[in-house]
Amino acid sequence: MFTAKDLGLALAGALLMVVATGCATGAPSTTDVQSAPAVVVKGDAPAPGSATATPTPTPTPTPTPTPTLTPSPSGSTVASPSLSLAPSLLIKTPLPTLSIINTLPTLKVITPNPRVPTCAQGGVCRVGEKGPGGGIVIFAGRGQFICGLQRNRVCTTIEAAPVGWNGMQEDAFKPWCPKRGDRYANVFTNEGLGWGMANTANIVAACGADSAAGLAAGYRGGGRSDWYLPAKAEVDELYRQQGMIGAPLLAYCWSSSQVGFDTGGAWLLNFRTGRWEISLMDFPHSCVRPIRSF
Repeated sequence: MFTAKDLGLALAGALLMVVATGCATGAPSTTDVQSAPAVVVKGDAPAPGSATATPTPTPTPTPTPTPTLTPSPSGSTVASPSLSLAPSLLIKTPLPTLSIINTLPTLKVITPNPRVPTCAQGGVCRVGEKGPGGGIVIFAGRGQFICGLQRNRVCTTIEAAPVGWNGMQEDAFKPWCPKRGDRYANVFTNEGLGWGMANTANIVAACGADSAAGLAAGYRGGGRSDWYLPAKAEVDELYRQQGMIGAPLLAYCWSSSQVGFDTGGAWLLNFRTGRWEISLMDFPHSCVRPIRSF
């Protein structure tokens, strides 16, 4: 067996011979300097011109892992072999899908309904409701009629003053027209629906404020100044709604309608029987119930 030292010396000698031969001949050597040198088994250089035996390559031994000395807890050294770890594998684990729901509070938007004005506020009126003048509606929803002082307006509703309008539980009473000497006044009046205001103005002009018409015209219910003594047809509406407008009423109630012309009489209604009667204008005990039209 030859040692590593012997092998190194043999290789060095071989190289020197190749270089020397090339220099002596001046021709390039056909010997591949990259090829492995011949191995001399016993260290003797081969004779020039002799055949060089190519040795069988010795298999390269697999290096044995060098143990690593690791100190043990007791102080002694423990040899732990160096381990070749398997390559790390990157495992991608999908994240769980998070369903995020932002639940907003439900807002209930309340839209206030517009308030419909009542009859007293100027809205649509119905029989039995409170009117703008603080009275009770006795006529509504039955069509239109001509009204007003000059008979130049169109009305649809009539309200009557409530019980106690004059500060007493019993309706006030006055003569239709006080007697003037030996004569009664002659007043131009009419009996139809909507004529009461014109009649009242004519009565006051002829008979003065100390009359049934003057008493009715002086009422200011609801701050209104358009109250008047009802005409004959309007007293009929009072009679129809007598339970609603608030009794008690006196047995008789005046209308603002004169009976004919130059008769000295006026129409009054008997609320006990529902019949129309004629009375002298200065009859004092007949009730006054103001109304207004709009």
